[in-house]
Amino acid sequence: MSTQHVYIIGSKGIPAKYGGFETFVENLTSKKVNKNIKYHVACMGKDNYTFEHNNAMCFNINVPNIGPAKAVYYDVMALKQCIKDIKENNVENGIVYILACRIGPFIGHYKKKLKKLGIKLYVNPDGHEWKRAKWNWLIKKYWKFSEKLMVKHADLLICDSVNIEKYIKEDYKKYNPNTTFIAYGSDVTKSTLKDDDEQLLNWYKEKNVKPKEYYLVVGRFVPENNYETMITEYMKSKTTKDFVLITNVEQNKFYEALKEKTRFEQDKRIKFVGTVYDQELLKKIRENAYGYIHGHEVGGTNPSLLEALASTKLNLLLDVGFNKEVGQDGAVYWNKEEGNLSNLINELDNILEEKRENYSNKAKKRIQDEYSWKKIIEDYETIFLKKKILLISNMYPSKEYPHYGVFVKNTEEILLKNGFEVEKSVLNKKSGISKKILGYISFYKQALRMAKKHTYDAIYGHYISHSSIPILLIKRKNPNIKIIVNVHGNDIVPEDKKDEKFLAFSKKVLNKSDIIISPSIYFMNILINNYNVAKEKIVIYPSGGVDTKKFRPIEKKQAKEILDLDLKTNYIGFVSRLEIRKGWDTLLGAIKILDDKIEKNIKFLFVGDGKEREDFLNKIKQLHIEERILHMPFKSQNELSQIYNSLEIFCFPTYRKSESLGLVGLEAMSCGSVVLASNMGGPKDYIKDGINGYLFEPQNSIQLADKIISILELNESEKNKIREEAIKTSKMFDENIVKDQLLKVFNKL
Repeated sequence: MSTQHVYIIGSKGIPAKYGGFETFVENLTSKKVNKNIKYHVACMGKDNYTFEHNNAMCFNINVPNIGPAKAVYYDVMALKQCIKDIKENNVENGIVYILACRIGPFIGHYKKKLKKLGIKLYVNPDGHEWKRAKWNWLIKKYWKFSEKLMVKHADLLICDSVNIEKYIKEDYKKYNPNTTFIAYGSDVTKSTLKDDDEQLLNWYKEKNVKPKEYYLVVGRFVPENNYETMITEYMKSKTTKDFVLITNVEQNKFYEALKEKTRFEQDKRIKFVGTVYDQELLKKIRENAYGYIHGHEVGGTNPSLLEALASTKLNLLLDVGFNKEVGQDGAVYWNKEEGNLSNLINELDNILEEKRENYSNKAKKRIQDEYSWKKIIEDYETIFLKKKILLISNMYPSKEYPHYGVFVKNTEEILLKNGFEVEKSVLNKKSGISKKILGYISFYKQALRMAKKHTYDAIYGHYISHSSIPILLIKRKNPNIKIIVNVHGNDIVPEDKKDEKFLAFSKKVLNKSDIIISPSIYFMNILINNYNVAKEKIVIYPSGGVDTKKFRPIEKKQAKEILDLDLKTNYIGFVSRLEIRKGWDTLLGAIKILDDKIEKNIKFLFVGDGKEREDFLNKIKQLHIEERILHMPFKSQNELSQIYNSLEIFCFPTYRKSESLGLVGLEAMSCGSVVLASNMGGPKDYIKDGINGYLFEPQNSIQLADKIISILELNESEKNKIREEAIKTSKMFDENIVKDQLLKVFNKL
């Protein structure tokens, strides 16, 4: 693999002395794992000297002292130097990674140059710099405007906070920003200093502080870090412990103003002790603190917070989204209401050591699992060494077919978000035989043209029955290309002659594939037994996942009221397109049998539409069961959630041989529905009869009717056991878990 050059702009440089971005770049370069990455780091210096550090090429930028514009000048000059180096060394497919959004008004000009050179622009938007109190209104306006332009021109925005990523997505949605989340890092390691280390003891003596007898804060002394609230509230508290503030307050106007306003110098517990640049000493001071108080509210993942959670047992964090997403249940939270923090300090001042240890263990586990430098470096290297994927599919959402291909679109978004470069060749749906033939020819030509024009690491074929021919042609021209295919329904389980036309090509693709994605165990067994596919080539990956935040249990009465359904009626539901093999005829047959056997206040709710709508309605009339049935067209996810929650039973009577998973069944289970499904295909993989749902023989209306009566006769306690198990099952198919599974498949490349 050729070397991937990554140019980093925006930190003051390395070796790192202090500061979040500087520490990040230091760790990124020193802990590098992949030898195929070459880092180039801009450094703020007094000359234009070039040197090597951590095997990274570092270049100084001599910056004049021009006030707030100094950082802007530095980034622009660093970017110019990067472009010069890229040209001189003929760098191809490089990345320029800019930390913070300082140079938005200039970035459009340089983006054109980067694009011409084939270089990608990545940006870390940092936090809400335009909210910082230290800036006047004009500079705040500049920051916000600059941020907008950086977002507009970036190929990828790497956000170090979930909340920042959400903000970027929402505030700049007109640019459709491509974002991903990679946090800042920290490590759960103890200081190398011992408790009796002379350096540590001298520091305590000099600052008149005792181990375990102080609360601590470390950070920049700026208003948005809420020093005024922390100091004022601490002065109100009854604690005898000191409040140690490690921060630089020299020639700081805010410090003088705060001193005058609060008179904190009259409280002997409030101790400003200056800065500590020795990292081992600072870590030991954190470890020996009784508690850490964190007041940051502007920004993303704050380095000092991670370091505190990794070192200090008890952490008191300002209750804002940025802090809660990091600390979760490993910390306690306070707000800026008068008396809130002081009362919390009083409450925590003498808690049991066991409780502090519990908070400490949770905090350290959080850092170890999600914020370790090992994980962060791995995430960054995956992004920088992005792989190129050619996605081939017979469907993609369009104005004419908005529901088709949503899974393919979601797959593309997941890959883009996680550092893959994706090109797609999609078959456009056409009506009429001649138009369909022309559509296929165009589809094949497009795929071949793209394969010839670019070098791809892999082809991803979605629905191999349609993508098999271009895959085979591309593989013939590029023997070393990897092939991943996702098998669906009639790809390998043809329902009729129409489905069999691509079967011979599909078999060849299966034989040449490196990874085969199966939506269920049922399909995996078909691949092994009917197509002689080696089990080690198969990965189980459900075709989509359940959004368990949307599909969740709510009170039945409330759900019915939202949908304007009859509160006195008990509904049994069916959700699917109206296709005969989805089993609507089996359910109608069961309803006819049940008509005289169940109460009149039990009705059947059918949600769906399709080509067989008229056949469906005529069958209802023929059976004289109109009074039992309520029919609705397709509904949104939110409405479907209410429907599932309104039901006594959810029926899934499919008898498609190619039923790969049956997502509607899982959605209903996620809402706590009692699901009654036919014993075939994907559904029988996750429904265990009598435990988390019920099964019946396909196309057996008599057995289906008997099962419905049996479920209706269950008492509420028995139904609740089934519902609880159903919800547990659905959580295994949560869309976030499913997305992680998909990424693992592609990361195998």
